[in-house]
Amino acid sequence: MVLGYEYDYRHGNEATTSWGSHIPPPDVSGAARNVAPTSKQIDEGMHVIKFDLEAELKGFTIEDRFRGEFYRLNTHYTNLAARNSVGQNARDENHYFQGANGIRIEKKFTDWLFGSAGYFYSKLNADDSFTNATTFSSTLYPASAPRIELERETHLGNLNGLLGPFNGLTISAGAQSEWTRQHGIGSGNLNGIAYTRSPRRDLPVSPATLEGDYDQTTVSESAGLRYTKIPFTVLFADARLQQETINQSDSDIQPTGSFIENPSFSSRLTDVRAGFNTSPWQNVSLSAHYRYYENDSHYKTNQAPQPPDGYPGLIRSRDLITDEVEAKLVLHP
Repeated sequence: MVLGYEYDYRHGNEATTSWGSHIPPPDVSGAARNVAPTSKQIDEGMHVIKFDLEAELKGFTIEDRFRGEFYRLNTHYTNLAARNSVGQNARDENHYFQGANGIRIEKKFTDWLFGSAGYFYSKLNADDSFTNATTFSSTLYPASAPRIELERETHLGNLNGLLGPFNGLTISAGAQSEWTRQHGIGSGNLNGIAYTRSPRRDLPVSPATLEGDYDQTTVSESAGLRYTKIPFTVLFADARLQQETINQSDSDIQPTGSFIENPSFSSRLTDVRAGFNTSPWQNVSLSAHYRYYENDSHYKTNQAPQPPDGYPGLIRSRDLITDEVEAKLVLHP
């Protein structure tokens, strides 16, 4: 057993410049300079707890890995003269805890059977607050989102087996499943959503409610065959399958205009390869294989997005198909 602790941090202040027209004072000759003063401040820290375990129990090999992170971040950014008469003063404060644990178990049951399994779990809880005081032509637009929350959870498991050899035949197979769920929510007063570049449309502040969900499920299967009974020759066949679905929703609800989308995605992947390699003489080798690959993806917009004609409604489906034949002869004079 190994127990560890780690502390990482960054503290600093920086004065810099950014692109933007800056008019010199009256007592300074010369034209306007295309630089503007800005400043950045950061205060970041993270506590990390780590635990590792390795054990042998009745022929089973067990490994466990845990990592927990306690994180905080405070940033401050000013941009006093960008875009002529526009000034910015932004602050952000973020905290989160993320814990992850993975465990692996394996055992050689007999001379011809080996198995292993693993499970991984991850959990994230985060909160954030954001303010952005923008000044335009002596008018203040104080945007803020004092409550932003994010939760994410992942489960992943796999199972693998190896059979053989039986008279030169070896069979391997494995399966893995992953499920990830993420939910975020926030509210506050934010700058309005500007769908066009009309004057001052993007600065007035409106009440806003933000929400986002992400749900992903992925299942993968693999299998392999190896046959070595033929002298100086190996025959092989491999197959990989994957099924994936993603459901996602994002919204920014404001009285003056809202952004909403709710797309979903699904894909089916098939990848099969078979061939041989042989070396009947020490200075000659020949290999060849055939591969078939297909990946079908479908995109579905469950609700009409706002504004209309939003992404991904313009993409309906995508099909990728590959047939591959390869042969290679190698000579060593």
